[in-house]
Amino acid sequence: MLELDDYTVGVILILSRVGTTLMLAPGLSSARVPTRARLYVAVAIALAMAPAVLDGGIPRGGSGGLLLSLVFAEFIVGAVIGLVCRIYIAALEFMANGIANYIGMSALAGGVV
Repeated sequence: MLELDDYTVGVILILSRVGTTLMLAPGLSSARVPTRARLYVAVAIALAMAPAVLDGGIPRGGSGGLLLSLVFAEFIVGAVIGLVCRIYIAALEFMANGIANYIGMSALAGGVV
């Protein structure tokens, strides 16, 4: 069986969280952005973050089941972060539409009386 060193396991965990966040968060999650571009951005961010994040302690690579459960946990955390960002942006859009509707409706009376 192929053994992964500890740094590679850490990068895989970072990539799973960052990739899931970018997949769900507004901006890069649009269908207009190519899948390869999203993948390259996620890998670049994960490799850029790895020295700072893994400086304190690198997770020890254990069995395959442990690695799978860690990756799944990182997927869940990344999905929560991405969905919170998406909900926040949707709330901002809703408020902006409400404000625009209010401003537009106030000008329909015809003129200043």
